Amino acid sequence: MSAVAIVLRASSAAAAAALLLASPAAAQSLADRLAEVAVARDAKDHVRAIELLEALAAERPQDTTVLRLLGTSYAFAKRYTDAIGVLKRARELAPNDQDVALALARTYLWSGRTGESRELSRAIAAAEPDNPELAALRQAIADASGERRATGIGLAAGAARVKLADGRKQWWREFTLAGDLPLGPTTVVAGEAELAQRERVDDVRLGVRVDHRLSPGATVWFGVATTPNADFSARWTVSGGGEGMVAQGLWLTLDARHADYGRAEVTVAEPGVRAEFSGRYTIHLKAIQLWDELNDHRSGWSLRGEATLGAGVRAIAGAATYPDTEAGITRRVKGGIWWS
Repeated sequence: MSAVAIVLRASSAAAAAALLLASPAAAQSLADRLAEVAVARDAKDHVRAIELLEALAAERPQDTTVLRLLGTSYAFAKRYTDAIGVLKRARELAPNDQDVALALARTYLWSGRTGESRELSRAIAAAEPDNPELAALRQAIADASGERRATGIGLAAGAARVKLADGRKQWWREFTLAGDLPLGPTTVVAGEAELAQRERVDDVRLGVRVDHRLSPGATVWFGVATTPNADFSARWTVSGGGEGMVAQGLWLTLDARHADYGRAEVTVAEPGVRAEFSGRYTIHLKAIQLWDELNDHRSGWSLRGEATLGAGVRAIAGAATYPDTEAGITRRVKGGIWWS
């Protein structure tokens, strides 16, 4: 090769390198560009996230992280066909990457392909039985298909620090034993016994509740409860309610009850909103509206959070300003744990 040819080839390479470096995309590191994607996803700007990720995928077609993010962004935008295609390609490149498998299983589920989601969840369980996201995926599949888990028994213990209407502060404690039994693919009956303690006075409440799933995103329920020889609890209660999913991970809820305390009767309505995050955390906010037998109205609110700590274990925390029939308007902070 002549010296002239060598010089020309070197000049061309240098010019190409200069053009590449001049490109804004090239000037950014991969981490910077993924950070930009994260900002768009957090803002729920799926169009922008997809635009950024499509450019990255064109440059890095073998990068399974980029493909996974692109596939899930398509899924968030409800472009399920595109999402499944990209995630299947990522799974072919990295068959042992369970993050990719989970993303594909969720996308199958969201697109209505429950059978394929269930099949993939079994493959994930076989490869990584301790995967922390597997339980939430299985529950979501069961919810979507109207399945119910087998008979279960659970135990809860909690305590609340309460400020009464007269300014006094007390500790209230609750211990609950509950069990449920499926009556069919969409109906379950549950029973519970709750021991409530308030300043050296105890009540034991016994209740039965029936839940019926109308569709993958809608459930209604009805319950009755009684407290024999009640000191501060309702002698009997009739209750009902339901919830409906309005967006992925977001439900509108309504609980209502009528209770007889012997010296008073109350009707309570509690509209609310419940949000789920990452399949492990939930937050439930309710407005409390109470009417007594004289039609006097009082209101309050409650906020409850739950975190799944492991198989069958949940931590519970909450706060409320609540129109208690026995103690008046109370303010309480509550914490507890549930084993099942």
